[in-house]
Amino acid sequence: MSTQIKRIAFFVHYMHPLKISPSIVNSAIMWAKSGYEVDIYKCESGNEGVNIPNVNIIYVSKSIPTLNPLKRISTVFSFIRNSYKYCKGRNYIRLIGFDPYGLIIAGALGIILRLPIVYYSLEVLTPAVYRLQAKFKVLHWLHYIVLKKLERFFHRRSELTVIQDKQRAELLYTTNAFSINNSVLFVPNSPLRDNGDYIKPRSNYLRVKYSIDMNSKIILYAGQISEAIGIRDLIQYTHLWPDGCVFVIHGFGPKDYIQKIISLKNQFPKVILSQDLLDENEYNTMIRSADIGIIWRIDKKNQNSFIMGAASGKMFYYLKSELPIISNKLPGLAELIEDTQCGICVDEETQVGDAILRLLNNFSFYQKNTTLCFKKYEFSKHYQKVIDIIERSSK
Repeated sequence: MSTQIKRIAFFVHYMHPLKISPSIVNSAIMWAKSGYEVDIYKCESGNEGVNIPNVNIIYVSKSIPTLNPLKRISTVFSFIRNSYKYCKGRNYIRLIGFDPYGLIIAGALGIILRLPIVYYSLEVLTPAVYRLQAKFKVLHWLHYIVLKKLERFFHRRSELTVIQDKQRAELLYTTNAFSINNSVLFVPNSPLRDNGDYIKPRSNYLRVKYSIDMNSKIILYAGQISEAIGIRDLIQYTHLWPDGCVFVIHGFGPKDYIQKIISLKNQFPKVILSQDLLDENEYNTMIRSADIGIIWRIDKKNQNSFIMGAASGKMFYYLKSELPIISNKLPGLAELIEDTQCGICVDEETQVGDAILRLLNNFSFYQKNTTLCFKKYEFSKHYQKVIDIIERSSK
């Protein structure tokens, strides 16, 4: 007697590879470990950087227009049509849509296939992002209105909403014009622990690569490099940092802004810029070679990015590698850092040097708390509730 294969479907309307979306990858790993075959419907993006047993990547779109936002919306229809050809007869337990576009695709297919849908919100769609667009300003605003209306419609039809924390849930539900209910689950944007281990050995990756003295302390910023982050201001105050500290900036950003950073860093001997494209293992190894992690953002207009809290992937990667954190006072994030005492929050760039000194003077205390904090927010501990609820409601 044959056993029916259990399946679940993810819908991801992104052009970028899956390897830079750890919450999607970790979700797939969790379902696969629970005995499911996972189908991820997405756009072609080259090297996904993901090879997980029982996880299938199904390409249903070759490209997404980026300049004309209305053309971008039109790709949803072909995405739905192409996905349906593969979906029918697969007997999925649920359709999970990631972010507004993924939700709309999952929602439309859910109606056609008469299947329940789940909304997994990683990025909250807010009007500020579209008002700031320089080109096609009117079209971008129309795009926002159409997309938001469709998101609201299918969000109301969702059986479950998964989002990183309460503050981001309040932002999502406010922009979608209805009240938070009991169908919300909070899953931090954190990594999975490695093979059951919380702590991995330290590395010398950055010291070897950039010939950094073994006695120096590496202060690492890993992430987006742009005006919204305020990297230039951080660089300009590195002269106030304790002696023996090196500031490593790892990430990518607009070419013109990166050029400004290169010109500026040449005036500050404590600053190193790293732009290597790293896979998951290399990225973890790189982070484990630092001593302190920095999280920073100065753009308050984009609430999706400013209200960070448990959506801060870089924070949890720092914590996983036992790096105490320095951050400016970002909503949600500041409370998390201060409550767990895994780092120090400051008001402005001029205070970063003092924060570094305080962390170094009581390093073992803060480092111990990074491990405790990561154990509390580790991905599988929270995502298992999503699997349990969906399985219970499917019986």
